[in-house]
Amino acid sequence: MIDFGQEVKVVSVIPAHAHSGSASYVVASATCVNMENYAKAAIVINTGSITGAGTLQFRQAKGTSASSQKALSVDGYWTNAAALASASLKNDLYVYTAYASGSSSQATGTQNNTVMIIPIDDSMLSVASSFNHIGVGVAAANLVFSATVYLYGPRYASETPPTAL
Repeated sequence: MIDFGQEVKVVSVIPAHAHSGSASYVVASATCVNMENYAKAAIVINTGSITGAGTLQFRQAKGTSASSQKALSVDGYWTNAAALASASLKNDLYVYTAYASGSSSQATGTQNNTVMIIPIDDSMLSVASSFNHIGVGVAAANLVFSATVYLYGPRYASETPPTAL
């Protein structure tokens, strides 16, 4: 799945809370995470009780205050929803769903207690336009969920160690 390596920074962007039936996306001002020094990230969404499917929206921004934000197209996501829905599969089985041309949103589905992992690569960000923060929001949902971002892999290689010669 995803190899985090040795150095990982973990940021809780949305603590567990209940979200109910809003037509607008909730991207709290403090929920954008700076990827400036990292090559990769994984947004981990944990859903609890779902009484109506929601839509997650992935965002990129110029700062932690979500200023000048816009859609972030992702390549796909991992989920354990199929494992939870089927008694014949183990609950630790994650299935990857790829998007043909990228997507900036994903329906949560209606299966309770699922995990979605959205891998992000720094090449997905509009760095030339100063977008180096990522965030996630949810809309039109009746669900309990949380979002955590795992930042890993240095964006810039460390110095080459001196040789013995």
